[in-house]
Amino acid sequence: FSQAYKYLLKIHQLRQSSTTTNTEYEKDDLWENEHNILIDGKVKSMDQSEYSDWFNKTFEKMKMKDEVEESGYGDWLKSDEDIVNESVSNSSQMNEYIQNKKTQLRSLVVHKEFQDLNNSSHFDLVRETPENFGSNIFDKLQFEDLKKAHAESVIPVTDEDYHQRKKYTNIDELNRDRTKDILDVTQGNIFLNQTDTLNNMKIRDEDINIRRAYKLMNQDEEIRENYNIFWSDLKRLKNEK
Repeated sequence: FSQAYKYLLKIHQLRQSSTTTNTEYEKDDLWENEHNILIDGKVKSMDQSEYSDWFNKTFEKMKMKDEVEESGYGDWLKSDEDIVNESVSNSSQMNEYIQNKKTQLRSLVVHKEFQDLNNSSHFDLVRETPENFGSNIFDKLQFEDLKKAHAESVIPVTDEDYHQRKKYTNIDELNRDRTKDILDVTQGNIFLNQTDTLNNMKIRDEDINIRRAYKLMNQDEEIRENYNIFWSDLKRLKNEK
């Protein structure tokens, strides 16, 4: 956050140096004198129907785009995607369908490196669309992503997973293999991997901060443009009256 703040501060300083003068600083206050009178005069001249129509149109025109609000599953729910049309008449066909579904989902599993767990239970300033709308693993209130709950209704674990795992002939062999993993930790092999992971996380965070600052700057520009458009439209409507 400190890095993002530095980027925003620099952007603010550059904008102020290009928009202010040495004589007088113009305050952006929505409820000052002329603007206040303009709104009161416009609103009071409308009846309830005219006001509702004007407000709704203005709201839709001025509303900021939000990826999270606009990326729900409304279109998916209205479509036939992921609807199962197969019919089964016995338990054998049911088991065959389930195994095929598991194999299909297993082939689509994306491998991810270690990530911090608490990464989606907060309000993101950038408001980017999350990969999954489900809860975190340690959240008290557990809930699943709507699309995942319906489209991935089986756990994608098959016999192939068992066959690909290393097999042990006895308990001693298993214990020796586990002891070897412990020795790798004490010799620093895993610590080196953890250092690389932390460095990669730092680089990723810096990249996120840069993108966050860039998006916030664009949002600020959009707000300023909407602000000017709003007052321009309001003054034009007043003149038409």
